[in-house]
Amino acid sequence: IRLDPQHYAGWFALGLAHLEQGEFDEGIDAHRKLEGSAWSWMIGMTYAAIGLEDKARENTAAFEGLADQPGVAMILSWIYMNLGEVETALHWIAETEKARTPWYPWLLGMFHGSELMADDPRYQARAAALGLPDPRTMGCR
Repeated sequence: IRLDPQHYAGWFALGLAHLEQGEFDEGIDAHRKLEGSAWSWMIGMTYAAIGLEDKARENTAAFEGLADQPGVAMILSWIYMNLGEVETALHWIAETEKARTPWYPWLLGMFHGSELMADDPRYQARAAALGLPDPRTMGCR
């Protein structure tokens, strides 16, 4: 970010690091730098992860109409995981799998919020089908 203040992946990673440290205001500030970019969905996940559900839903609504574009179903599944909406998250996880999204295996245990899904047998079965470890033993838990 110091070298390139417009480096979206840098803001993405910095925001996640702040979230993992419980520094929610700093995480939101970092992810707000992504607004107007292809990464602007990240602010919705951030809001969901810290319990600002109304703001998360407002951000997410804009992406549901783009679900046929690459990666959007994965983004929606991640946001709904963090909102704790298991059925909706599972729907978007299935769409992510159907689209053969390259990050799909990571979604099954490594994304922030995956720990909220780890106890669901359907989520575990998806990981097992890919030969991945049990989601209860992975990622953010």
